[in-house]
Amino acid sequence: MLGSTCNLAASVRLLLPFLLAVLFCNCTGESLNASQVEQNENAVDCIFPPNDHDLFVLFSKPENAGRTGELFVGVVNEQNPMISKESLLRLVEARQHSISDFRTKYTVFEEEFGDGSNFGVSRKTSYEYAGSGNKIYFAYEYPDGDDNRESAGIRSYDGERIISLFTYHDGNLHAGIQEPDTGVLMGFFRVSMPLSLAKLFDTRLCGFSGVEGNLMLFLQSDRLYGIFEKKEMVDGRECIVVADLMSRFYLDPQRDFSVVQSEGYRLELSDTGHIVGRWLGSRSKLFDIRDQGNGVWIPYRAIMESFDSSGNITSRSIVDVSFVEINKGLDDDFFTGFIPDDTPVADATTGLAYLYGERLGFLQEVVKSNRAWFLQYISLTVGCILILLVVIVKYIKYFKRKRAGL
Repeated sequence: MLGSTCNLAASVRLLLPFLLAVLFCNCTGESLNASQVEQNENAVDCIFPPNDHDLFVLFSKPENAGRTGELFVGVVNEQNPMISKESLLRLVEARQHSISDFRTKYTVFEEEFGDGSNFGVSRKTSYEYAGSGNKIYFAYEYPDGDDNRESAGIRSYDGERIISLFTYHDGNLHAGIQEPDTGVLMGFFRVSMPLSLAKLFDTRLCGFSGVEGNLMLFLQSDRLYGIFEKKEMVDGRECIVVADLMSRFYLDPQRDFSVVQSEGYRLELSDTGHIVGRWLGSRSKLFDIRDQGNGVWIPYRAIMESFDSSGNITSRSIVDVSFVEINKGLDDDFFTGFIPDDTPVADATTGLAYLYGERLGFLQEVVKSNRAWFLQYISLTVGCILILLVVIVKYIKYFKRKRAGL
């Protein structure tokens, strides 16, 4: 019973306390008492059931400062959505766990809007993205790239190391091997489409702590979210809304409650932490959503937009998917065997630079030999120290006995 202020005739407003008493009944059908009706009358000024937008109006009222969680849970629990939190979570978990591996190919056309140097900047990038277990792979190509950066590249995480291969405009190749780095892994998440658009990519693989990127993790979290009774239309289809004050997911019941649109919101807080503003920061709209089996629906086209606090678009990305393959099996070599022979490699895990191929095998043996020799050296050193300590102890005892005999 929130949202924009309802324009009721004066005669109808006289009946508001009685309407509130009916609308805010508990699950046993008992009416609220007079004090509860009066409290709700002061807090609510439009028809039931509310959505998250309506709830924001309630939270932003000065008299409700500090009661955000209490009010949210209270109002949401009064609703009767078509699917419960428990049932939706079980469905989403089953869908998420049904994906053992995936491989996709797509292009992204990016535009940035604004002023100064970034006005009208655009770029088109082709991607291939794959994953299996805790292994992730993506390849990219800049058809219109400039000469100051690589024209193509591959990055892979094999569960232990990050392996990179870069191709430059002059045809030169360069590879690198490094330990896992959170910043680099975050890059894996940013290009994890189309699974991330469908909120099916497990963001934990990339060290991403936010739960907004995965519907299962969002539903499993302790965030104060609700499944709202009020349905909303998305491209002519009736959807349910799962949301808190910062994230919003539109789920299509006719497509196994898959995400067909998502939104992210920014909150403006007062010095005391009171919510005083809320605005749309990003929106992803999914199109041509196709069933891949096991209740997994993947979009073959998407439009992602970012907004400033005035509602102006600051960036737009258009995603077109050409290939999707799920649970077809991916060998471990897929994540490691993409560096051509004789490619220069900077290996941060060993501190060595070498050419990939036969020399790599030789150097790996050298490294193994050096490690074995180092361990032998340590063992020998420790042994010598122990022998020396035994000799010293025996000498001290002998010296003491000799002095005692004198």
